[in-house]
Amino acid sequence: RQTSVCCLCFQNGDPVAFAVEKPHDMHRLRGIVHRIERKVIHNDGEADSPQGKQFVGNDPFVVIYGDDVIIGDDPCTAQCCRAYEKYGKAVVSMKEVPFELVLKYCTLDVKPLEDNLYSISDMIEKPKPEEVISNFAILGRCVLPAKIFDILATLPTGAGGEYQLTDAMKQLAKSEGMVGVDFTGTRYDMGNKLGIMKACVEVALNHPEIGEDFRAYLKTLDI
Repeated sequence: RQTSVCCLCFQNGDPVAFAVEKPHDMHRLRGIVHRIERKVIHNDGEADSPQGKQFVGNDPFVVIYGDDVIIGDDPCTAQCCRAYEKYGKAVVSMKEVPFELVLKYCTLDVKPLEDNLYSISDMIEKPKPEEVISNFAILGRCVLPAKIFDILATLPTGAGGEYQLTDAMKQLAKSEGMVGVDFTGTRYDMGNKLGIMKACVEVALNHPEIGEDFRAYLKTLDI
């Protein structure tokens, strides 16, 4: 079974949607970009609706968080799409993070499924310390069914007075279950200056054209 997937990501406050026919056709995103503009967004939950719903229709779609850059031989989005194809449930990419970061992100109730895949039955956005279920948190990518828009339309504001996509996913997890992918690859937090510089340096060191020259340049620095 092959599912047509629509991809939504966000740039300068505007969601950008991509249509992908098959998970292994991610390279075809180039040249088939559709911009959906929204002037004001109160967090990710509101960004997903209603213009996103109009574009997506009844197809599943991918949400890509711009502050999570994930680099690896097997693209994180492709890993999530394969899990969606296999189980037919909403999918999130996730990692175990330090306790203090769980409080800033979210906490997931997970059980091993197979290999690096887990079933998710509950989640809490920005939990209080006593609410933490596990150190697994959503990072970077989600593959969601179109029904998520109907759930979002019924939700009040959540943590921080914001519209939280996690609150809608929580309903999905509790009603029909979700799948978590403990993804392979390195995740860089582009939401802080150190994360940006780590990404720049490590990508430059591994770059086939400039890697050796950049490494030599670093050795000349008085560190």
